[in-house]
Amino acid sequence: MGKWQWPRIVVEMVLIIAPMILGATFLFLDLLGLAQLNPGGRHLNWSHLSLIAFGAVIIVALTDVSRLVRRVFQLEGMQAELSVIFRNEHPYHWPDWGYRIGVYNHGPAAADSVEVMLQDIIPHPPQTYLELNVLPSPLGHKGGYCQGTHCVLNPGTEHHYDVIRDISPGSMKGLIWGLQTKEHTDTWVAMNEGNSCYFVLTVTARNAREKLTRYLQLYQKKGGGLAITLLEQAPDTAGPPTLAAP
Repeated sequence: MGKWQWPRIVVEMVLIIAPMILGATFLFLDLLGLAQLNPGGRHLNWSHLSLIAFGAVIIVALTDVSRLVRRVFQLEGMQAELSVIFRNEHPYHWPDWGYRIGVYNHGPAAADSVEVMLQDIIPHPPQTYLELNVLPSPLGHKGGYCQGTHCVLNPGTEHHYDVIRDISPGSMKGLIWGLQTKEHTDTWVAMNEGNSCYFVLTVTARNAREKLTRYLQLYQKKGGGLAITLLEQAPDTAGPPTLAAP
C-alpha cells in the first residue's frame, strides 16, 4: 500500500471509532447508574444490559473500520506503481541520436493518462532566454506515439520518452543538444566542457500510486558527448548550461 494512504486511513479510523467509543462509554455509565439506582430490580439486570450495549456499539465501530480498510485495498488494486529507468546503453542511449528514459508500470492496474514532464534545468539558463517560456513542457513519446493526454501503460510494460538529442553541426559533434519537448522541440542546450546540469523530470498518471520526481544529471565530456546519471534526489552542485532557441 502506498505510504501516502496510511495517514488518511488512521485519521478516518479515529473519526469513526472515537465518537462510537465515547457514546458507548456514556451509555455504559448511564445504564450502570440505573443499575445502582435500582439494585433490587427483578426483571432487568442493568449491569449486564450496559455491557451488552457497550459491546454492540464496539462491534458496529469495528465493522465500519473493516469496511473502510476493504475499500482502501480495493482502490489500491486500481492503482499503478510506476518507475523511471535509464542506463547508458540501448535502448536509452543511441550514440548517433541521443538519449531517452523508460517508464515502467509494476501494476497491478494499467496506468491511465501517463505524462512525463521536463520541469526545469538547474542551474537556471541565462535570464534573457527565460522569456521563451520553454519549461515546463511534456516530453514526446518515442517515435511520436501517444502525443496526447490519454497514454495508457499496461502492467508489466515500458514506454520510452525522448529527452535530448545531438543537433551539433558535423565538426562540433556531441556539443550542442536539442530538448525533445513537445513544445519548442530542439531548443538548444549547450554546456562548456567539464560542466554539468540536471534535468528535473516528473512522471504522473491519473491513477498512479504517487507522483515521481527524478533527476537526470548531464555532464559535458571533453571532446564531445554526455555522461548521464539518473538520480532520485537532486545533486548538490552543477555548472551553468546555456539555453537558446534554435
